[in-house]
Amino acid sequence: MSHKLTVRKLLLLLLLFGLTSCSVMAAQVGIPWTSSIAQVRSNPPIGWRVYLQGTVQQVAPMVDQQMYELKDDSGDVWVLTKTAVRQGETVKIRGTVRFESISIDGQEQGEVYIEEQARL
Repeated sequence: MSHKLTVRKLLLLLLLFGLTSCSVMAAQVGIPWTSSIAQVRSNPPIGWRVYLQGTVQQVAPMVDQQMYELKDDSGDVWVLTKTAVRQGETVKIRGTVRFESISIDGQEQGEVYIEEQARL
């Protein structure tokens, strides 16, 4: 019986290690693991929660909210927020991956962005 328990524990540990090896998956199971922007943009898990850290490049004010461009060493992504942010500020956020579809002449020109849920 203790042998079965040890095997189960080992399998569980391997499963957890496998999940945490991919930071996007880790964020989904509640582990606050920071993803690179390139990871999110390369295969955007639409609707998934991610943790990102970077520097604010540009800020675009909107009614009751704003968009800002977040940049890390791997790339950049636009973030929608209700919290004020300043250009040059370094932030760590928890957000949800979104996609805005834009069709121009029948071709998809949409863009992935992050809806900020919390500033960490």
